[in-house]
Amino acid sequence: MTLLELVERLGLAEVARRAGVSQATLRKWLTRGPSSAGAAKLASIIRRHLGSRRAAESRKRGDAFKALIPVPPETELPAKKVLPPAAPSSPHIESEGSHPYNTDRYTGEQHVLTVGQPVLEVDWDSLASFVQRLFVNSKRNYIRVRFLMFRYVTPGSPGRGGMVSRRGKWSEFWMSTHVQSSENAIYNEVSSLIDEGPEMGKQSIRDLASRRIIWLEQVHVHTFDDNETPTKLATIVERDLR
Repeated sequence: MTLLELVERLGLAEVARRAGVSQATLRKWLTRGPSSAGAAKLASIIRRHLGSRRAAESRKRGDAFKALIPVPPETELPAKKVLPPAAPSSPHIESEGSHPYNTDRYTGEQHVLTVGQPVLEVDWDSLASFVQRLFVNSKRNYIRVRFLMFRYVTPGSPGRGGMVSRRGKWSEFWMSTHVQSSENAIYNEVSSLIDEGPEMGKQSIRDLASRRIIWLEQVHVHTFDDNETPTKLATIVERDLR
């Protein structure tokens, strides 16, 4: 950002005030350039101004995101602490679509579906129907579904180790169905997943989501068959540990 752009945004008087110089001096800087000391002051002003603008834009985006998310019905904390400022991010979030799924034992496809909603807003029956159709259309023998979820740990909520979080943050976890070979079985597992409990506790996802934000980001559907030429056990054992 140039000095002229800064003056156009803040006004001559405000820039002069922040720089601790007269408006006449600032006009000279505009025509002749600032002194070395003046350039250092202006660089600091520009840096702080751009930082405050980025912060304001971030708050605006956060407010818009929060407006789309309903407050959990049984939360004991105010909405500003319960609602996250942005959607979760993770290196495990993959691009949508179908990808090869090959292991030492299985061969097939991984289908990635992005949901991006609080779990209480997800239509679990429709999701189960989608997974069921995907399995039937794949002509594969087996299916397993993994769910990439996030829990928003709010200030005042116990995090890992029982410590209280001062700032809200997303905590990632996964849930998975069993390997199934029946379309009805996979439908029942997916549709009832919200009533099961994750590893972090005995309460169901539905119970947890009634007090804090539990977010379903992606669904990874594995459709596969037994590998016709599975890797020999001796080969697996000889591999370097990773």
